Amino acid sequence: MAELDADKRYHLIMAITHLINKDYSELGRDLVALDFLPPDTDPIPVSRAIEEAFEASKRASDADAARNGQRATLTSLNFATLTANLGRVAFAFPIRIAGKISARDAFFDCARGPRPELRSEL
Repeated sequence: MAELDADKRYHLIMAITHLINKDYSELGRDLVALDFLPPDTDPIPVSRAIEEAFEASKRASDADAARNGQRATLTSLNFATLTANLGRVAFAFPIRIAGKISARDAFFDCARGPRPELRSEL
């Protein structure tokens, strides 16, 4: 896994925080700071597209849950819709994966939590 300098680590943590808090305008700025977007990119349209991608996925999840007589939860999130929507965002804007950042590794490291071999040390 790549090592990130302190500035990039800070912006990665902030990007995750902004995503959790649904602060999409700040998330757009984080994407520029993390070099996912070129420095001259206006982050506002990207932020709006990302927000719509998540909102559309939430609407699809809510509809799926309602059809089953349930309430939508994070575990019922419609990832197929989210993936398709974020894919459209990635093709509509000049999003790139910075050389030192692997989005896949960062996502799975955050999603799975501490690795089993490290849990005994916690």
